[in-house]
Amino acid sequence: MAGSLLVFDLIGKLAHFRKFYTNSSSLTYDFPPPTALCGMIAAILGIERDVYYDLLSPERIRMSVSIRQPSRKVMQTINYIRTNKNDFSNPYHILSKFLSGERVPYQVPLEVLLPLEEGGSLRYRVYFQHTDEAIMRNLKNRMSAGASVYPLYFGISEFIADFRYQGEREYELRQGVAERISSAVNEEKLSERGINILASQGCQFVKELMPAAFREGRELRKVSSFIYERYGRLFVADLREYAVVSSTEGPDEQVVFL
Repeated sequence: MAGSLLVFDLIGKLAHFRKFYTNSSSLTYDFPPPTALCGMIAAILGIERDVYYDLLSPERIRMSVSIRQPSRKVMQTINYIRTNKNDFSNPYHILSKFLSGERVPYQVPLEVLLPLEEGGSLRYRVYFQHTDEAIMRNLKNRMSAGASVYPLYFGISEFIADFRYQGEREYELRQGVAERISSAVNEEKLSERGINILASQGCQFVKELMPAAFREGRELRKVSSFIYERYGRLFVADLREYAVVSSTEGPDEQVVFL
């Protein structure tokens, strides 16, 4: 089976893609999970938050992501203050609470992704296809013009991101041994032989449980396990399905749809 994908890079200086199972300490994934990627695509298209889950559901899209620049993690501490709708009903009441010390901020550890090299940027390559050609045309036009309807950010609104459109690329689905996998791999796509560790010497593999899709109300609909190389190095794997994507930068790319 063959088709075409829209390929673009997501770029930013800082990121925090919160692990959904963390509690008091906010830990981060090394790359944006499928739900975060869909949110950024929705932002480019101008679709409001929490109304695109069906439109960008796994049944309607094909998507893959690869780490293009390695990252490192640092732990920072941030201050939170409890707020609810009643906290802002009376300005004098708010001021008195602060002056009396009753609303003291509490500190929460926050793990932050930074570029491995000083002065660099975080960079992820995304491969995207939708069953609706009108959505593909709209997304292609917006990315070609460099125009996102809503601003992009890497996990939290303080970590502003941007995108670079790489073009529309042809791809072909295959199965068997892939010798240059660059993307994260959904564990369901691995065959019994899985990743060839001996042929992928020097690689550091990580396995993460990630949110794969939401349903209405922002409830978790699907959770999947993904395996990836920590620094974006190529590796060898035996797969039930992978895509060979044409490239203008060198050899064709081999990726696995999430």
